[in-house]
Amino acid sequence: MNFNSRTKYMCMLSEPAYDSDPTPAPIATYDNFRSGDMLLTIKGAPEILLPMCTHVVPASGESPLPLTAQTKRRLVAVQERWAAQGRRVLVLARRIVRADALLKRSQGASADDLEEAVQKLIGDLTVVGLVGLIDPLKSDIPETVRYVFHLLY
Repeated sequence: MNFNSRTKYMCMLSEPAYDSDPTPAPIATYDNFRSGDMLLTIKGAPEILLPMCTHVVPASGESPLPLTAQTKRRLVAVQERWAAQGRRVLVLARRIVRADALLKRSQGASADDLEEAVQKLIGDLTVVGLVGLIDPLKSDIPETVRYVFHLLY
């Protein structure tokens, strides 16, 4: 699903390719991934996605831990610090969608129905991390601001 300003997130449901590796990236052994399961990845506004998250992957990369109020406060503090520096901050999260959960929702479904089914799967997410994007100003911005300022005043 594409990003839109209403939901403030973008998600993708994918089936990892099994070449010779029984747990292809980004699947971890702790996911207990089975044939037919899919990976839901999502990125978006922290204020929208953090309430949908229940776990967080620790920096060590070990099994996800419950997302406690303290950990959530730490994530929000990083978000606020980066935002104050002019960065656009996104949460990256994921969830394993079991084959039976998707199968029930997708049988005979149209594209719109399938999109709605995926929307209903968003929840019980695991935070993978935060990303802070820097959008540098283009070189012509100061001149554009001066021009608009002179038009208005």
